[in-house]
Amino acid sequence: MKRTSSLLLMGIVLAVLSSGWTTDGWAQRDAGAKARGEFGTGFWSSKQRQSSSGADYQPARASTETYRRFSYEPTRIQAGDTVIVKGDGVKLMKGANTVGVIGDGTKFKVTKVIDGWLGSSVEVEGRKLEGWVWHKSVALAE
Repeated sequence: MKRTSSLLLMGIVLAVLSSGWTTDGWAQRDAGAKARGEFGTGFWSSKQRQSSSGADYQPARASTETYRRFSYEPTRIQAGDTVIVKGDGVKLMKGANTVGVIGDGTKFKVTKVIDGWLGSSVEVEGRKLEGWVWHKSVALAE
């Protein structure tokens, strides 16, 4: 009886240890898949996984919307600068919502810069609106 219980205990310990190693291996595999743009294309996904060795392989590209949420591209514009809108219909955003539309040639002072977005307070049609403008929609005023 003592030998059976010690074998059972050893079996349980081995099962727990091997599950930890397996989980770690899957986590590393998933991190690599995410870096390669294959995230969400596994066994349970409805998407078909592309073979990286195939002739028709195309790496995943970031959409414009993904790029506009965050950008590593540096901007010359800093808080305190005055900028001028270049182009008609530039959106003043607050989160995912459009607060207002700024016309071409409108000048405003930048209050904050985060990841390519310029925080500001802009007067649109007599109303003072606060929000964020994408840095490529403006130029430094001289």
